[in-house]
Amino acid sequence: MKRWIITCFAVSLLLSGQTGCGRNDTVYLEKASVSEDTEETGTPKQEEGAGDTENAGMRETPQGTVQSTEDAGAGEAAQSAEDAGEAAQSRPRVCYVYVCGAVREAGVYALPEGSRIYEAIALAGGLSDEACADYVNQAEVLADGQMIRIPTEAEAADLPREASASDGTAEQASEPADDRVDLNTAGMAELTALPGIGEAKAERILAYRESHGGFSAAEDIMKVEGIKEGVYNRIKDYIRVK
Repeated sequence: MKRWIITCFAVSLLLSGQTGCGRNDTVYLEKASVSEDTEETGTPKQEEGAGDTENAGMRETPQGTVQSTEDAGAGEAAQSAEDAGEAAQSRPRVCYVYVCGAVREAGVYALPEGSRIYEAIALAGGLSDEACADYVNQAEVLADGQMIRIPTEAEAADLPREASASDGTAEQASEPADDRVDLNTAGMAELTALPGIGEAKAERILAYRESHGGFSAAEDIMKVEGIKEGVYNRIKDYIRVK
């Protein structure tokens, strides 16, 4: 009986040992495979495709550094904007002027900044036959939005000419007329037209002027007999002395 039990136990141990050895062999082979991969590269081997996913969105720059494609795209966009700005600055600025009057083709014309009036007139087909060519200073620099009106000879005769620092022949703009009575040149009619001045006072003014060689200032009229401060205050805005 004992022998039979011992025999069963031995068979059981034998079967159990064979099964365990097979499992250990399998584990050893798997570990050996991992070890071989590690020995070849020095680091654990990544699965195929894992590195590509991790490095997605990265690129190598000419300097050998790795740069994100998103950063690269932003850099390229900034460079493009900078290039566009430089190109816009390099283009010449334009000013628009309206040329009209005695020209052949009146209209709005675009010229480079710094152009002259004569260039705008040329774009408008030139002056017409009846134009007054010297009414405007054709060498003047254009300003954006400027209107250049060329009058005819007939129109220019009735128009004042503006003085220009660059045009020595331009006439000064006419000053408003001064219709005050000049005490040194006025006659009897002009003096009696002043408020408070009758013929008697006018005669005394003429006599004073002849005897004293004229008036030095308008206030001197109060030196005339019969003309005091009250009369002077009434006429001071109507008299003058050259």
